[in-house]
Amino acid sequence: MDEMIGLFRTHQNFFLGHVKTYVVCAIVEGDLQIAPEQLQVIRQSIKELGLSNALLYYERTMEHFINTQTHFGTVLVDGRLAEPRTYVEDRDVTDAKPKSPTWQGKYVDGECQYELVLDGVILSSQNTPPVNEYIWMQEDARWIQWDGYQWV
Repeated sequence: MDEMIGLFRTHQNFFLGHVKTYVVCAIVEGDLQIAPEQLQVIRQSIKELGLSNALLYYERTMEHFINTQTHFGTVLVDGRLAEPRTYVEDRDVTDAKPKSPTWQGKYVDGECQYELVLDGVILSSQNTPPVNEYIWMQEDARWIQWDGYQWV
């Protein structure tokens, strides 16, 4: 990530006025194929550059992966047009509605468990509330936020 950040800062003149940033991940048999910590580092690094990002993913079965014996998850940026187009496995995602993971809180055996969820897939789970993130509390049907010291 340090290299990506350095390249972006050094060569900002190569980027268009509005930069679209995607984080592309694979989901195989319902499991995200990137460590939650890595995903968090990537997304935080992009945020520190002042860029927004959309999390895109593609789903595959283990059978598909084994039977085709090919790499999957090809990402291509076609810069030949006035506006570059981004493709994930032949699917144009340039105008795709961004999907962002959501923090959800739920009580398990009297203790609150916080999960980062994307389309029903748990990306990360922890016992302490994430700092400065909105959390959807399922039982209360409301959004809350922890600033590191108190609920705001």
